[in-house]
Amino acid sequence: MITPREYSKDPSLMPDGIVLTLPEMFFEDRKMTIDQFKKKFERYMHQEDAIWNFRLTNLPKHDIAYVYLVFDKQIQYRCQFVMYERNKAKTFSDASDGQMRYFPSSNWVLFTGPIIKPPYEWLQKGFQGFRYCTKLF
Repeated sequence: MITPREYSKDPSLMPDGIVLTLPEMFFEDRKMTIDQFKKKFERYMHQEDAIWNFRLTNLPKHDIAYVYLVFDKQIQYRCQFVMYERNKAKTFSDASDGQMRYFPSSNWVLFTGPIIKPPYEWLQKGFQGFRYCTKLF
């Protein structure tokens, strides 16, 4: 489990959130730079009823409150967890060219704002899937 100080294997720690990585391919598929994505994501998540969908192969088993996003080798945001969805097909038009992307029968983590940026640069290597964490900030 990721904690503010270190990675911990302490089984008594209960997770407060999960950490998700947006790989470089995420930005390439949408034909946008990291800065373009940040502007779009922040603008979208400031809308009152905005919910972001993130596709995962395996869903977490623990209840959580927060979703942290890692990209560009650091934790960029903390969001509020909404719910998990299992085996649901979705279509999105979130690329800079407006191209539709279809995801058949996928698992989803849904989260919303307000988005919180870390109080300092929080270096974090990316990884596949998710990692549980305590409240990081």
